Amino acid sequence: MKDHDRPNFLFIITDQQRRDSLGCYGNQHVRTPCLDGLARDGVCFDNHFVTNVVCSPSRASLLTGRYPNRHGLNSNGCMLPLSEITVAETFRQNGYRTAAAGKVHLSPHEAKLEKQSPESRAWWEAGRRLPLPYYGFEEVQLAVAHGPGDYADYYLDLMKIDPALPALIYEENALARSGAPASWKSAIPEQYHSSTWVADKSIDYINRFAAEDDPFFLFASFPDPHFPYCPPAPWCDMYDAGAVPMPNRSRQEVDTASEELQRRWKQFEEWIGCHALDMPDAHIREIIAHTYGMVSLIDKNVGRILDGLKTAGLEDDTVVVFMSDHGEHLGDHHLIYKCVVFDELIRVPSVWRFPGRFPADHRVSGFSSMIDVMPTLLNLAGIPAPPGLQGESLTDALAGKDWAGRRFVLIENDDVVASPALAEQAFSRTLRTEKYSINVYSTHSDGELYDLEADPGQLRNVWSDPAYSSAKSDLLVQLVRYSAAATFDATNVALGEV
Repeated sequence: MKDHDRPNFLFIITDQQRRDSLGCYGNQHVRTPCLDGLARDGVCFDNHFVTNVVCSPSRASLLTGRYPNRHGLNSNGCMLPLSEITVAETFRQNGYRTAAAGKVHLSPHEAKLEKQSPESRAWWEAGRRLPLPYYGFEEVQLAVAHGPGDYADYYLDLMKIDPALPALIYEENALARSGAPASWKSAIPEQYHSSTWVADKSIDYINRFAAEDDPFFLFASFPDPHFPYCPPAPWCDMYDAGAVPMPNRSRQEVDTASEELQRRWKQFEEWIGCHALDMPDAHIREIIAHTYGMVSLIDKNVGRILDGLKTAGLEDDTVVVFMSDHGEHLGDHHLIYKCVVFDELIRVPSVWRFPGRFPADHRVSGFSSMIDVMPTLLNLAGIPAPPGLQGESLTDALAGKDWAGRRFVLIENDDVVASPALAEQAFSRTLRTEKYSINVYSTHSDGELYDLEADPGQLRNVWSDPAYSSAKSDLLVQLVRYSAAATFDATNVALGEV
């Protein structure tokens, strides 16, 4: 048994998974027994928010404890500066073994070879490998992308098993297509699916680390349930599409829709050939059913990892965390993918377990942010935090003490896709408080304001409602103040100059 004062850390993360896609967060249709059990044995944060609605900036915030415009990876397609200090590097420098299995996504996937992106397809197809340690991870087993195109170490492993298998990844010979956008039944056998592979590699790491004296930090990262919505059999047929409930949406939204929401609805004509408001209900239901299948397959493999931890005798000595990097619309507001900053994109699961140290079946209602993850992990390990962190430790909440949480969360979004009609790239900032959510855009004359007490589903935009003019003015002042504070770096101030 290892030293309880230097616990191991098993950090399990998924990609593009909504908070309400788990039974432990109130979903009565999806089956997630393993993750629900983890929640019963530990602490659930009911209001954990991301700092950005796309993968790379959010993951970088998790691993650095800093907002995207502070750590520099503020949009997909960018690379985290090598000067940034990650939680993995801090653990490594303090005697921890560090490893990652699955998706890392701290450098772009589709970059050309000359861009020197170690996670890009071009890099791997040129026979190159990750420079180690990679942002503090001494070892990495990499699985990148989603559905067709999943590659890297995952691809190479399949080549060893059967040279014909990679064709299923690159060509994705689907079992069936319904016509729903990015939705089908995957032909990849479950035993060779990336969700299974991530669990296999994580268990291998756990077994190896169990024989060593040093504690470990293991980052187990599932590429799913990010679109395309393509679970393998039998998970693709686990849920009856006709029986899943329809999403949170209303035709009344059209009356108060912001310029950005209207633009996004219309953008689906470019993406899928029809306006978002005209997307058939059957397509949305299938997308939801397939997503639930992907989530249940992840749940099975999380259970396998947790069983591996227990079998290795490390369950009582390991902090287990389950989280996602951001959410997904899944038909809410007539949207799929990740488009507009609604709660389904920014509110994600956050479950923590440490037997004997954290209370079981405990819920935390206070607001927490992705920037709080790194300081919390280091605090639990007794490791001093490096300078420049913007987050706060959540250890009081994890101990079951009175903990008010943050008064607000700030979401930066520099990854807003500009349409040809816009002269420049659009940026947005969101302030989310207990009562309100306000979104402001750099290229639009309006924004979004939702009264979450009167309208928890965010179906009526009150930006132009005179009754909310005072509240909007106050929120805009707060948003400017907090955005400025989030961008300012107190560790990089010129000394002796005015």
